[in-house]
Amino acid sequence: MTAVCGCVGFVRRATDGLIFPNVIVADYTKLPDNWPLRSPWDALQIDRAARDGIEARNSCGVAQQIADRLPRNHGDRRRLLDEGQRVAAGMSWEVVAREYLLPALRKC
Repeated sequence: MTAVCGCVGFVRRATDGLIFPNVIVADYTKLPDNWPLRSPWDALQIDRAARDGIEARNSCGVAQQIADRLPRNHGDRRRLLDEGQRVAAGMSWEVVAREYLLPALRKC
């Protein structure tokens, strides 16, 4: 999931902040440590080539995390599936409607 669209907050709420090995955050706004960003004006100077490079670097990190977390045996596969179902249960349409949509509509 990406850190840009709000999914991270949704997953954190759905999992009560617990860390699950099958949830990987791709933060495409994370700049390299040595990036000279001292003001918002510096951020406006980032061109397409720089953005593409930042995205590629972050994508490589995400790909490595995926490879590292792939199940190595049946037990690992079962654990990841079970944990994935626990995460998904907290993110169902029923949960979204009950905990987010209906309360927002009641405020209108």
